Amino acid sequence: MSVTLSVLASGSSGNCALLRMGDFALMIDAGVSARRITCALQELGVALQALCGVLITHEHGDHVAGALALGRAGVPLYMNGQTFEVLRQKWGERMPRAKIFQNGEVFNLGVARVLPVPVAHDAYDPVAFRIELGGRVIGFATDIGHPSRLVVERFRGCDILVLESNHDVGLLQADGKRPWSVKQRILSRHGHLSNEVAARLARELVTERTRHLVLGHLSGDCNSLDVVREAFAALLSQADQRGLGVTVIEPGVVCWRHVVCDTQQGECIPCR
Repeated sequence: MSVTLSVLASGSSGNCALLRMGDFALMIDAGVSARRITCALQELGVALQALCGVLITHEHGDHVAGALALGRAGVPLYMNGQTFEVLRQKWGERMPRAKIFQNGEVFNLGVARVLPVPVAHDAYDPVAFRIELGGRVIGFATDIGHPSRLVVERFRGCDILVLESNHDVGLLQADGKRPWSVKQRILSRHGHLSNEVAARLARELVTERTRHLVLGHLSGDCNSLDVVREAFAALLSQADQRGLGVTVIEPGVVCWRHVVCDTQQGECIPCR
């Protein structure tokens, strides 16, 4: 049975993805409104009630904007203890019940096995996720600050890998909208991966087993599809002979569904 990944939103304005295998459906982050998520699910033919849960990487708004409404609608939210406490303080009495996992400990979620991997980002206790589903391994490694050895060990050789390629250093430094303090945060070891660093990391993570590399969480102001492709030129030139599909998700777009299946190349489908 094939595993399908649909990226409903990616970038600074919101992040949300859906993994499916047969009747099983699992969401990773819910960083756009519940209305947008519900509309995208309808187009995919997935009922909100069919979701077995939402995995939360960290508490930033571009990852949890729709999580409160989904949780109050009965969709189980999975997060670690520190993320739960931060969101409980933010949401107060509206906080829905959540299922708490421990970083570094595998847990079962329906037919999936999930490993939360600690990462370096400017959040309270951020994680990436390595998910085993139907004999495949799917990695979600965004907002990871810098490529730690743990990240390399846990995400090397995934069948499908979602990796952030957030910004071009030159474009970020020249950006007139962001104060220097914000630029320092983004460039720090607890910020985001630049295209150059992401490309070096991808060369370590992509193996003969890897079928799809999805590059996301692009900055809308300090990145572009062409700049990312230039940074990944060496890997892209070898993609066909390696049997590797590469999808770069357009920055600033939150109404597209980027669909990747483990048995075919990806396609980009605009929401109506």
